[in-house]
Amino acid sequence: MLALHIKPFVPDITEKSRTAAAYLLINSAISKLSAIFELQKGGFHHEIIELDRSIDEALGLISLFLTADNDKKLMKWFDGSIITNGESREQEKKYFGKIEEMKSLPVKELSSYLYTAKSSFSHSSYTGLLESVDPYNHDYDYGRYSGFHRVAESLRNIQHGSIIGILTSMRFIYLHLKLSHLDDQITSTMKDLGYREDLDEMNNILGEFRE
Repeated sequence: MLALHIKPFVPDITEKSRTAAAYLLINSAISKLSAIFELQKGGFHHEIIELDRSIDEALGLISLFLTADNDKKLMKWFDGSIITNGESREQEKKYFGKIEEMKSLPVKELSSYLYTAKSSFSHSSYTGLLESVDPYNHDYDYGRYSGFHRVAESLRNIQHGSIIGILTSMRFIYLHLKLSHLDDQITSTMKDLGYREDLDEMNNILGEFRE
């Protein structure tokens, strides 16, 4: 529902603007998070990782499009070109490099490591597929025994990361649209959820947008 606040700024969903792109991408990310909640009920761990990676890609594009110095990559995206997550990470490094508190943090390196790990599932690598093996029956995980175990083991981290990522992107969009009262609403929600440390880091990230 948070994304509905953006709708009035997008009279035509097919318009080629930063706001329209952000609106499409944030809704895609939220939809995939909803799918993750459904898939966890069936122990579909492998598929959850693939969706989590796709959420990262959508949020990375929002960050890229809203912080870039120009709209060249945005227009390429609207023309049907694929803007890689590597390009998004490069823009993040450039943006974070302007923030004193984050200059020394290996932001790009960490995000690259996590993205590569998730990519092993999307690209059907052997290491990714091994997690779909049932160690008890030495066969493919038809009964989802391994899947349920891995979901229980990792879902909280996946949900936490995706929720924080989506909320951060929502704040980027709200501040881009000068909707500071909605930004404050997200801040309050995060405090209620116990995400205080994440909130401090998020405020550092968004500092330039507030100026």
